[in-house]
Amino acid sequence: MPTNEECFEHAPKLAQKIENYSGPLQDPLKEDFAVLLSAAIKYRMVKMKMDEYRKHESWDEKEGADEETSARKLFCEAYNIFLEKHPKAEAWFPRR
Repeated sequence: MPTNEECFEHAPKLAQKIENYSGPLQDPLKEDFAVLLSAAIKYRMVKMKMDEYRKHESWDEKEGADEETSARKLFCEAYNIFLEKHPKAEAWFPRR
């Protein structure tokens, strides 16, 4: 299982992989995956918003960085909780 630091470092790619996943899910995984998918989507939305603000230099850097960091941490927590419950799932979403 990845460490929090590894997840944090690779969060953009992991969130994209999770959002793009279209494989079959058995019943026990569906609910847990829905929580993970929701966290991935929220993180990616915040990241895209912050990337746009950066392009146009129309944001408060501290506030934007805090919002993005918070969303990334929440995603990594959801990812690690999911893998604790379903360790074989790490093969579906490798960190790199």
